[in-house]
Parts: sequence; structure tokens; C-alpha cells
Amino acid sequence: MRIRIGRRRPTSDAALAVPVAVALERLRDTQASGCLTVSHGPSGSNARVFVLAGAVYAVALEHYDFPIALRLCSSALLDEDACAAIAMTIPREHPDFGRVAVSTGRLDVADLGRLHQELVLAAAGAVLAVDFAVTYFEPDIVTGDFCTMPIGVDALVEMVSLRRERQAAGWQVVTADADPSDCIVAATGRALPDDACAPELTAMLGALDGVRTVDQAAAACGFTRAEAVHLACALVAGGHASVSEGVGEPSRGLDVPEAFGRPVTVDEPAHAPALELGEPDAPDEPTAQCAVVDLDAQALTALVIDGTVVLHPAVDIDGEIELLRRELADAEEQASVIRARLQQALERHDVHVH
Repeated sequence: MRIRIGRRRPTSDAALAVPVAVALERLRDTQASGCLTVSHGPSGSNARVFVLAGAVYAVALEHYDFPIALRLCSSALLDEDACAAIAMTIPREHPDFGRVAVSTGRLDVADLGRLHQELVLAAAGAVLAVDFAVTYFEPDIVTGDFCTMPIGVDALVEMVSLRRERQAAGWQVVTADADPSDCIVAATGRALPDDACAPELTAMLGALDGVRTVDQAAAACGFTRAEAVHLACALVAGGHASVSEGVGEPSRGLDVPEAFGRPVTVDEPAHAPALELGEPDAPDEPTAQCAVVDLDAQALTALVIDGTVVLHPAVDIDGEIELLRRELADAEEQASVIRARLQQALERHDVHVH
């Protein structure tokens, strides 16, 4: 992630060990703009939460790079020919890959905005899930990578909580004995119906090879864990996939944003740059101001960061929360129906489920 650093740098006594939610609430109360760095000691991983006027608009996780080109292909928003054409201009792994796809007319900005928002919510949820971490805030640091429209801290916490509950309810349909990070789900060979086949289902089913864990299958498609669990739930409920015996091999890095907080094994460069503390030797160039501008005629919003205009669809946070509540209720109902059917089937064979 490309970051612009302003004049102020953190000092050692600026770091505090507090729940991440508390640190974000302080930034909300002061309407701060900048970057909150979160250092999680047990995993040795860092995250950077970018805020504008106390609201979160981007989250960057160490050891995780969002495979934007792969994700666009998994949703059939771009095909391989389009990706190859764009890749002649910019690498597939570059954060601006989606933006170039929009500027060349190959991708709708609303579709890109939805993917950015999913990434931010997944990453923010993982960072908020860690109990305590060392945090410090630096004003005048901005990013233009994988941004969504700023989400208020209170709304963000509620959305993350609802997503976590929905994921837990959906995962109960898959299994109650394992975690997406080590559970292997394999395709059964039952084909998806042509008239109800979403491209994401096809991509996920193809990634469930009996060797990958659910998280690793998500990484193979560019999905978040929340998306992968939702898809795995649908595939298992429909008989297209089933849980395999055994435990998957752990990955070296983070397969999904939600894995933040677990220890990772990565190859570090021989001379990794150290985090600078204290005042810089020479003053940095002034950091440009951030602003939010409404473009009502196009139903879009422009986030102007350091002179770069990033277009995103306007986000209806209340609507998103209500949608999450409905999806949570649907997932819980689906899980209850499947458990009841399983109980009935087992009772016919004089077996009881506890």
C-alpha cells in the first residue's frame, strides 16, 4: 500500500495498549484524520486503519495483499482477456488495477466499490476482533488504495458484529467441528444448476479440491472468509460439497483478511526497513487535505485524497445494516431447518445428535 507521510511521526510514548475499538472511538470523538497503526504482539502482525474525520475508509493488513484482478474474475466482472489487456498497462496485483478497469470502461465503478467495501469490512472486523494491541495514531497520513466511503465507527462496529453473527450461523450449516482455517470442504461431483449458477458459486466450487481449506479456497478466488463461508454454506446445503476428513495444512501468510491476528511465517528481506520513530531528518512535503465531494448527478461520491479523486458509489450505511440483519435471520433459519432435517434422518436410524 502506498502511503504518504506528513510531518508528524509517532514517538515511543505515543503508543498505547488498548482495545482497538476504544482507540477508534477516541478518533471518532476528536474527528481525527490520519492513520491508526495496530501492532498485535501475539501474532507479530501490524494493521493500518485510515480515518477521515473520525470515520474509517481503508484498512491495510501486513502479510495480506488483496488479489483484485483474481477477485474480479471470480465474480465474472472481468474475463481473462480483459485482465490480460489491463495487465499490459498495470500489474494484476497493483491496487490501481480495478481503477484502470473502470477508467477504460471495462468495469462499473459501483461493482468496484462493493468489492472495496467488502475488503474494508472484513479487514476492519479482524482488527477489531483482537482483544488488546499496541496502537498509535499519526495525523496527515492518507491512502488511495482500496478505499470505501468513510464509515462511522459506531456503524462499523455494528456491521462487523452482524457480519460475524451471520458467518457463525452460516458456518453451522457446514460443520460445528472445525474452523474455516483448517476445515477441508470438497466438491461432491453434483453439478450446479444452470439456471441458478452464480459465478461466485462456480469459482468457489472449483476451488474446493479436497486439499485446500475453506480459507485457502477463498484465497484461490480472492474472496474474504465471510464470502467463502456464505458460498460454502450454499454448496453444502445443496449437496454440491461436503466436509472432508482431516485437517488442512496451514498457510504461511494470511489467506483472508479475517485471519489477521494469527501467527504467520513469511520470508523477510535480509535488510527489512525499520519503522522510524521521532522526528525525520528532513521535513516532508506538505500533505494535501482530504475532502469528500458529492456528485449527485452520477449517484457517486468522490473521495479526494492527496490530490487523487477516487470514485465510489454512495453507501447507505443504515440500509447495509438492515440488509445484514435480514441475511443473519435467513442464515439462522436455514441452519435450523438443516439441523431439524438431520435430526429426523438420524432418528430414523436410532441415532441421536447432542
